[in-house]
Amino acid sequence: MASPSPDLGSFRVFEAVGRLKNLTRAAQELGMSQPAVSYQINRLEECLGTALFARRSRGVDLLDDGEALLEAVQAAIGAIDEAVDGIRRGRRPRTLSVATDYALAAFRLMPTVAAFRDRHPDVDLRIAASSLLPPAGETGPDLGIQFGRREDFPDDATLFEAEEVLPVCSPGWLDRHGPIVHPADLAEADLLHLETSQDHRWFTWESWLRAAGADLPFGRRGGIVLNTYTMVIEAAMAGQGVALGWRGLIDRSLASGDLVPATPVSLRSDKGYFLTFRRGLDAGTLALARDLTAMM
Repeated sequence: MASPSPDLGSFRVFEAVGRLKNLTRAAQELGMSQPAVSYQINRLEECLGTALFARRSRGVDLLDDGEALLEAVQAAIGAIDEAVDGIRRGRRPRTLSVATDYALAAFRLMPTVAAFRDRHPDVDLRIAASSLLPPAGETGPDLGIQFGRREDFPDDATLFEAEEVLPVCSPGWLDRHGPIVHPADLAEADLLHLETSQDHRWFTWESWLRAAGADLPFGRRGGIVLNTYTMVIEAAMAGQGVALGWRGLIDRSLASGDLVPATPVSLRSDKGYFLTFRRGLDAGTLALARDLTAMM
């Protein structure tokens, strides 16, 4: 009478025991009781008609037949696990996480999202906007596009867009109040201010006018104060005053004519938007991140 075929599940139990050389530790790893593991090993040995382990007081040792079987079982289990993982990866959408600030997300990133998703329909794109710098390293976003000085970022960060700022307004506002030739003339204009607790990170009207050789009169702020850059630009397009316009963020509005330069003076600084990539990023996700930035 032929011996019954071993239960395939017992080979997974055998592999754990053979690798760990201990029934109790194997039971803990497999989420089984120690008697259940011992039963599976005994049943496998009965099916094969040979002993696989020598029982010791503090564990087990593989016998010759056990060594040969363990090598074959580990190779088979490795191949099965690899195939299962490949199937699961194929069913899961690839993800790309992006961290940037509110302004770049609204004016630079979102206009490209539709085209990016048309090119990569299987990608789960996750965008987190914040004015704070994201954490760098293995736990940060796949792609960071954040504003600051070069020293604010890791050594491998690359410059995406240098800071260049010019005053902008609607064509109607300029018709009523222009022309404005010298930046000092803007000190008396209706200025649109961005309210932020991080004035040191980018130009404000005070720092821009100072760099242009002019100053706001002491105690005068004037105009409207808004707490998002999107609102600042919308107010400028509505003819409410003059806003600081960052190249790279306002280019579409300039090209469409919704905004025009209020003065020909444009200033640059040593700051800008920098690209950072998560450490250990796989080649496929890195290629997606580079493709997204190229489309922006």
